[in-house]
Amino acid sequence: MTIDPDNYSDRVFLVRMLGKLDEARASNTVLLGWSKATGLDKVTEWDSLKRRLAEAYQEQKWTERALGNMASSLNQFMHKMQVGDLAVVPVSGGFFPVRITSVPYYDQTKIDIDTAWRRDAEWFSKQPIPRSYASYPLQKRMKAQQTVLDISDLRTDVFRAINLEEPITIAEEITAALSAPLLKTIRNFVTDRGLEQLVANLVRSTGASAIVAARTDRRAGDVDVVATHDLRIGNEESVVKVAYQVKHHEGVTDESGVRQLVDRMKEETFVRGCLVTLGTEVTPAALKLAEENDILILTETELVAWILDVGISAFETKAN
Repeated sequence: MTIDPDNYSDRVFLVRMLGKLDEARASNTVLLGWSKATGLDKVTEWDSLKRRLAEAYQEQKWTERALGNMASSLNQFMHKMQVGDLAVVPVSGGFFPVRITSVPYYDQTKIDIDTAWRRDAEWFSKQPIPRSYASYPLQKRMKAQQTVLDISDLRTDVFRAINLEEPITIAEEITAALSAPLLKTIRNFVTDRGLEQLVANLVRSTGASAIVAARTDRRAGDVDVVATHDLRIGNEESVVKVAYQVKHHEGVTDESGVRQLVDRMKEETFVRGCLVTLGTEVTPAALKLAEENDILILTETELVAWILDVGISAFETKAN
C-alpha cells in the first residue's frame, strides 16, 4: 500500500479502540466510548469536559487524574482532529491507517454498545501494517494507554511505515542515519584524486587489484580507476578488467562521464565499465547510454552503502 503524505494535513492522531475495532471497520468509522455523556462536541473548556464526564458517570468515582486523561482524549477527538487528518489505530502486532472524513457526531442507536461518539473514516487496508515496519519511537508511542493522542511529531515515521514494502532493518537505519554526514564530509574534504583513491580502495576490498590511472594518457576517453579481477579456475588464469570513471558531482550527472568511459573502453579490453558519482540524479540520456554499453552507474546512495560495508579503512591512502 502506498499513500502520498502531500495529500494529508500535518496532523496525525492515535485512536485506541479496544473492543470496538470490528464495529469501527464495519461502519467505516473511528469510535469513542463515554456514550452516556452527551453534548461533548459543544464543550471546549477542559474543566467543563471533566465535569460533564463526572456527572454522566457518577458511579465510576474517577480520580482527577483519570478525568484529566479522558478530557484530553475527548478534546483531541472533538476539536483538534479535522477532516482529512490521518489516524493510526493500533492493534496487536501492528496498526491500521485511516483517513478522517467527517466531523464528530453522536449516534443514539449505538449507546448500548458504547460507540455513540464517532467520526466517519476511510480504512485503507483489510490487514494491519505489521509493527516491524514501524520505527522504535512509533512502536513505543503505539503502546500509550491514552485513548486519543496527537502523534504529529511522528508523521514521517507513520507514512514511512505505511509505504514500506519490507520490515525495517537495523542496517538500513544505520545507513540512512550516516549517509548525510558521510556525504558532507566527502564533499568538503575529499579531493577529486582522493575520491578516485577511495573507489580504488573499495574495489580492492572485493579481492580485485586496482590502480588509479595516470593522467598523462592521451588516448580517447578517460578512465580513473582500472580494476583487474582474476577469475582463476585451477591453474587456468582468467583476467577480467573493469573501467571506473569517478565524478565529484553535486546534483545532476549527465552523459559526459559515461561517454568518456565508452570511448576508452573501445581502446582497451575492458569487460565492463562503472561510473561512480556523488550526484543525486542521473539524466535519462546518461542512463540510456550506460545501458547500451554495459556500464553500471553508482550514485551517492550506492557509494555510501559500499563505504559503510567496507568500513573506515576505505579512506586509507594506499599505493597503486
